[in-house]
Amino acid sequence: MPRLLRVVTIIVAVAATVCAPAEAANLRGSASVPKYDCSAPPSIYQGSVKYSNTTPGSTATYSCMKGTNMKGPGTVRCTNQGIWSPQPPECRVTYLASKDNTYKNHDTGYVLYSG
Repeated sequence: MPRLLRVVTIIVAVAATVCAPAEAANLRGSASVPKYDCSAPPSIYQGSVKYSNTTPGSTATYSCMKGTNMKGPGTVRCTNQGIWSPQPPECRVTYLASKDNTYKNHDTGYVLYSG
């Protein structure tokens, strides 16, 4: 009894683009990461911010009003993604520690004027 032989043909196609060395040299450095402009840096409560530019690489410097302390970085930088980093600082009220508890106890007071 004769055997039947099946023949299967598989076609594989490969697509590739090849650049000649001169063409490859022309492509170097042509691709760039898009840069976004940052908007004005965020304002902070009880503080101010100074900046001269909003382009990537620019910096903004924060300061706090008298009677407050800065918590966090005093300077932020505009990134290529168009955001200021790191987050701006906070200005927190400075409380003076006092060992005088007469006001809290309401048991004595001060004479401001006598006469």
